[in-house]
Amino acid sequence: MSTVDFVTLFRIDSEFAVNIFVTAWYCCCSLRQQAQEMYKRKAVESAQTAADLKLHLDKYHAQLKEVQVAVSEKTSTLQQQSFKFKRIQVSARLSLSYTCLY
Repeated sequence: MSTVDFVTLFRIDSEFAVNIFVTAWYCCCSLRQQAQEMYKRKAVESAQTAADLKLHLDKYHAQLKEVQVAVSEKTSTLQQQSFKFKRIQVSARLSLSYTCLY
C-alpha cells in the first residue's frame, strides 16, 4: 500500500467517525429533549391530578362540616328534650308525693 492509500483510508475513517459522533450527538440531544418533554407532561399531569384531588378534598371537607353541624344541632336538641323530660319526671314525682301525703 502506498502513502496515498493510508491517507485516503484515514480520511475516510475520520469522516466516518465524525459522522458517527454527530449522529450520536443528535441522538443524545433528541433523547434529552424527549426526556424533558416527558417530564413536562408528567409535571402537568401531576398538577392536574393535584388540582382534582384538592377539589375532592374541599368537597368532602364541606360535607363533613355540614354533618358536624347537623350532629351538633341534633345533640343540642336531644339535650334540651332530655332536660325537659327529667324536669317533668321530677315535678311528677313531687306532685305524687304531695298527693300521697294528703
